[in-house]
Amino acid sequence: MAGELGKRERTKFPGVYQRASAERRHEGKQDLCFDITYKAGGRKVWEKVGWRSEGYTAAMASQVRAERVRSTRHADMPEIVQRGRAEITIGEAWRAYDEQHLATTKRPKTDRGRWTLYLAHLERLPIGALTPLELERLKSSLFARRLSPQTVKHALALLRRTINHAVRMRLWAGQNPLNEVAMPKVDNQRFRFLRPDEAERLMAEVRERSEATWRICMMSLHTGMRFGEITALRWEAVNLSARVARVLDPKNGRSRTVSLNASVVDMLKAMERKPGLVFPRGRGRPTEEISCTFGRIVEAQGLNADVTDRRGRVVFHTLRHTFASWLAMSGVPLYQLMDLMGHRSIQMTKRYASLCPEQGRSATEHIERLMAGVAMPAGAHTSSADGPE
Repeated sequence: MAGELGKRERTKFPGVYQRASAERRHEGKQDLCFDITYKAGGRKVWEKVGWRSEGYTAAMASQVRAERVRSTRHADMPEIVQRGRAEITIGEAWRAYDEQHLATTKRPKTDRGRWTLYLAHLERLPIGALTPLELERLKSSLFARRLSPQTVKHALALLRRTINHAVRMRLWAGQNPLNEVAMPKVDNQRFRFLRPDEAERLMAEVRERSEATWRICMMSLHTGMRFGEITALRWEAVNLSARVARVLDPKNGRSRTVSLNASVVDMLKAMERKPGLVFPRGRGRPTEEISCTFGRIVEAQGLNADVTDRRGRVVFHTLRHTFASWLAMSGVPLYQLMDLMGHRSIQMTKRYASLCPEQGRSATEHIERLMAGVAMPAGAHTSSADGPE
């Protein structure tokens, strides 16, 4: 191996060198081997990091060197840190994340399931061995299981959060290798919404089968609230006199007030009001997922018959999407719809723009009137350099 490598050349990173191979090729060029050097125990140490064809870069080699330097300077640190600055395994990082952070979140079961299904096989792999090439292999293996881009993205995001936690806790001194990996592109915007007659039939049968499930469905269809927002709603955040409810700590991090129409107010007034959650699962705990009764009714009514695109399938989230779609078709401006839905940005709300043809038609007719010199309606505002400020 040594005979095929050229002379070590400095890179722009201190203590990082590269050697060109006379025989190995990568992307039409000579393959490069990256080496690092540092002092340990009073002597100079040379260490081979890896090849460019294996996914290594000079920047990654610099990270490895930094980890080696830190580990030699902090020999009195706890065992997991002393050993793990460069060698902590993904499994150790996951357990730290699970015990110190995940247990305090609202839905830890979801991430624990993702770990078991998609990431647990990486448990013994050191974080330092998680190269971009290894991560691309992980992505390929997940897609090979016919998982959706969204599911693969969730798995990679969980791995990224796990390593970020290890960095914050100083269990890992390098940079997160997930930062160099492109996440799968996801188009999961649902386009299916219910017609009024479909919604009426669905809600009637849900109520007949389960009053508790019907109440949650009513909140989604009549307020546009997310499932997690509904199940986290507490009575102290509900004002029936003012016909509003306060959504606290939602998905986008910004609390908002939602209006309650007469149907929802009447439903809430008929419920037994106890301190705590409005829709508890039992013993005051939040409901984690919609009852399977909802899905059975959807299938029995044939709402998903012959639907092959998952974005067109009716699921619980379809109720929220129906709420927004109906408002858009009734002429509610997109900026107002954005506030009602609790979207982070107007870009998320623009999916409903195609359902607002009247808004677009009135805008184009306004331009047409201006070009034709037709007088504008009374009360319309214009800007004029000669007009009053």
